[in-house]
Amino acid sequence: MEEENDKPTEREKTAESLDVVLAAIANLKSDFSSKLDGILSAIETVRKDVNECAKRVGEAEARISATEDSITTLEAKVRTLENNNKDLEDKVLDLEARSRRSNLRLVNLPEGAEGEDACVFLENWLPEVLNLAPLRTALTLERAHRVGQKSMSNTAAPRTMIMKFLNYKDKMTVIRAARAMGQILFKNRPEDDLLTGTFKAPSSSPVVPSTSSSSTSPTPLPSVPQAETPVQPNRESGRDCKRRAQHGGELTDYQ
Repeated sequence: MEEENDKPTEREKTAESLDVVLAAIANLKSDFSSKLDGILSAIETVRKDVNECAKRVGEAEARISATEDSITTLEAKVRTLENNNKDLEDKVLDLEARSRRSNLRLVNLPEGAEGEDACVFLENWLPEVLNLAPLRTALTLERAHRVGQKSMSNTAAPRTMIMKFLNYKDKMTVIRAARAMGQILFKNRPEDDLLTGTFKAPSSSPVVPSTSSSSTSPTPLPSVPQAETPVQPNRESGRDCKRRAQHGGELTDYQ
């Protein structure tokens, strides 16, 4: 009977098993708690990083919004400046065109024909060749000069001469007389001096005056139409006048 009493009962075995299970559960709980603390710490770190990123994104959005507002303002300013620049360019072209209103181009005048003083030569020769003797006042030129450098070749075309009249009415008198005459001895032809790039050089080759003793008259330039087209006020801007002329439009005297 004593040996039977020394053997553990079923209840004791169950209690021991429960103690082992509880110990294992406690160990698992301890391990889980330590690992969970690490996970929670990592999550907290991530949360802080996310908050910092959100803060930076908010700041970036604010800067982007401010930049967009600045760009909108700058675009408006650029458009204003472009319009002002266009207006100024038109005014410069207009002023340049007006500064040339009293200019004429003289084509095919032989090199050296003007002598030492081109103004004096033209003031005397133009009234003579255009039959302007009965003028009330003599023609007066502010300046006259050849365009470009003189060529050393004897066969080169004479350089164009530009003359600026002191009086705009004198310029119109000369060009009307040249158109009415139709052909001019000395093989010269006045042309309006318009904006740069609008002058179209004559397609025919320049005619050089004969130096022989023959009495045959030199071949004149092609005839200018006798009917004179009335000069109408030109209300185009300098830019429009230049653009129209460059696209094959009629070259008109700038008014």
